[in-house]
Amino acid sequence: MSFPDSSVPDPSAHSQRKHQARGERRIAQILGAAEDLIADMGVQAVSMNAIARRAGISPGSLYQYFPGKDAVVEEMSRRLVVQLQHAKRRVSWTSSQPVQPTPETVIDLLLEAVMFLAQEHPALPALLVSTEPTEPNALLKAIARSLPRPGAVHDEDVTRDLAALIFCTGLGLAVRHPDPAVLLRPTRQAVLSALRPTEDPQPSACPPPTSQTETSAPAAR
Repeated sequence: MSFPDSSVPDPSAHSQRKHQARGERRIAQILGAAEDLIADMGVQAVSMNAIARRAGISPGSLYQYFPGKDAVVEEMSRRLVVQLQHAKRRVSWTSSQPVQPTPETVIDLLLEAVMFLAQEHPALPALLVSTEPTEPNALLKAIARSLPRPGAVHDEDVTRDLAALIFCTGLGLAVRHPDPAVLLRPTRQAVLSALRPTEDPQPSACPPPTSQTETSAPAAR
């Protein structure tokens, strides 16, 4: 029984690699065009036809790679998640964090990392505040997972999603502000407040006090 000589190049494998490399370049071209448009117009205003025009390809070619705009946004978000992890590590290396992270330091690191990433990706603010599609994209989900765990609350997932919504909305606005710190400080405080447990008001064991006229019996005539 003989085996093929592994030292001989496989023409089919070489052709497959070239085809894959062309596909990756085309995807990067599409995502770059979509990011430019989203940075200028926002997610809602961008269409597949506009992405195709900006990328210099036909709509039919675009649909070969992505079935719709939601898929384009999701792939952009997925790649930004990877870069967000790198940004968080870069920020943590240059900042002095305590041995035991606190909710405050975790949020500070995340704010700084996302702000750093926004400088390289102008479409990031629009992605953070986008309500389209209704299902949160990969970036929003990653930010929600990166937030500190909430305290003793009734529904941890809902609480963390609310905190992530506050975080993304505040940061999306802060990036566009001339002085981002003006909005970052209240955003930080609002996120912390959302994650902290709140006690449900307990009914009082005693009835509320009433006024003198309500408790006094009518005067006998």
